[in-house]
Amino acid sequence: AASLPVSSAAISCRRLTVRASRFCSSPTSGVGMGWGIVGLGRIGGAVAERLAGWGWRLLACAPTVPPEAAARLGVELVDLPELLRAADVVTLHASMRPGNRHLIGAAELALMRPGAYLVNMARGELVDTEALVAAVRSGHLAGVALDVFEDEPLPAAGPLRALDPDRVILTPHTRSNSLESRVGNLRACTENVLAIARGEAPPTTVNPEVLPHWRGRAGR
Repeated sequence: AASLPVSSAAISCRRLTVRASRFCSSPTSGVGMGWGIVGLGRIGGAVAERLAGWGWRLLACAPTVPPEAAARLGVELVDLPELLRAADVVTLHASMRPGNRHLIGAAELALMRPGAYLVNMARGELVDTEALVAAVRSGHLAGVALDVFEDEPLPAAGPLRALDPDRVILTPHTRSNSLESRVGNLRACTENVLAIARGEAPPTTVNPEVLPHWRGRAGR
């Protein structure tokens, strides 16, 4: 399922690049520019793989990722302030956990380059909506693409909908609403059930640290 949000990110950023021509003398190829990835897990890593070879300088803020793993992706690990200062495009792929709410707020947006773009494909609460709206309205950010929102469903009279539509892309986080994804989800569920019936660990376990306890209780 990781490839689905990645596809949305690519589409959103491509559209933003085209629209940027309204705000600068000519469109940019991205060669030599900075792309900041916040969160270098499966999805963030897949984004880096798709950007390889396009000439971007790839930066990532991912405190739990070993440097050698980032190096294999051609990514330079930096802290969040350095990433925000250096990147022309910032994409968010971090998980929502304690301490991450409003990871990108007014102070962080102020660190971003004038004319930069922000893309959030992860969780709406990672971004302070009020601060983001102010950054777009002031012209500090050239554009944003949001697939998730702090308030969902997105209010019809919310401030994001009132922004210049040439600088904002809003999508409903439904890339998984496809025949292929539904079949894949059903297949994964079936494989998990069959694995448990055979006395095996589910193949898509997200908290493997509990497996020893589970095996002990189940006598496996």
